[in-house]
Amino acid sequence: MPPFALEMLRTHEYFVGRWSELNQLCQVLEQRTPALLIGARQSGRSSLLYHFVHAAGALFDHDTMRAYYIDLADFPDIAAVRATVAAAFTQQPAYWQRALLELPAPPLLAFDNCDAPQLADTIDIWWQELLPAVRQGQLRCVAVAQTLPLTTMPWQTVPMRAVDGTMLTDIVETQLGDTGSRLDRDAHIFLLKTSRGNVGHLMAGLRLWYHHQQHPQFDWRAAYTQLPAATTDAAAAVLVADAGEWMEVEEIDSSTNYGTSAINVPTSAPAPALEFPTILVVIAILCLLALLWWWVQRMS
Repeated sequence: MPPFALEMLRTHEYFVGRWSELNQLCQVLEQRTPALLIGARQSGRSSLLYHFVHAAGALFDHDTMRAYYIDLADFPDIAAVRATVAAAFTQQPAYWQRALLELPAPPLLAFDNCDAPQLADTIDIWWQELLPAVRQGQLRCVAVAQTLPLTTMPWQTVPMRAVDGTMLTDIVETQLGDTGSRLDRDAHIFLLKTSRGNVGHLMAGLRLWYHHQQHPQFDWRAAYTQLPAATTDAAAAVLVADAGEWMEVEEIDSSTNYGTSAINVPTSAPAPALEFPTILVVIAILCLLALLWWWVQRMS
């Protein structure tokens, strides 16, 4: 996966800079209240949600805590959501909430895309089914949305902050690693100003900047300013590798190392083509092997 690919934000090891939101989520859930992450599109809501699921065992200090990531955009109706969630806890779906009482710790259900249009008319029914278990401390529930939905669910909102200078520095240092490239001050200021705190747009700009490091003749600033103010999925797809398919319901082992043993890894970027110097090295090795074979044949 190349540095600054957008799907890196959804790869647990590369999570940076959202500790304030994580702390707020923990505080809300400890109060037996459902939490709702609020933020604009591409603000990093899904990335934070996915990380929170992986980090749950460590954050709540419980080694055997179950945590589930559920993308509601993948479900046609509430019945499918209910059946899939129930199957994660028991073979008797009608009594799945009773099974919660037998768990050593309240499990975490993390719902992505809770404003999915196909569920708009019925999603509140699902929330009301979950609410008693949440209030009794048998279940932890967190979801993401752009705005507070019209619902009877007593959500406690946790707003997503815009990317600031410190977060940008963390992202760059974490994803560059030992590549030898460094973001200069002018580029740092330019990216913050142009991205306007939008994570998706920022990652697109960093991809262009990194391409410039490999190809100095490429004008990354001009290319970046030509992108729309909020990077669309189509524009981002040109700049990053395909994130692959995510599981509908994914149980996360959140007990050790923030659950990295159970991550659904996105598909990797295509392998780079061989560059000209590399081809020369390969040809030289083949010639050397041919010469060695000829010498062995002659000596024998």
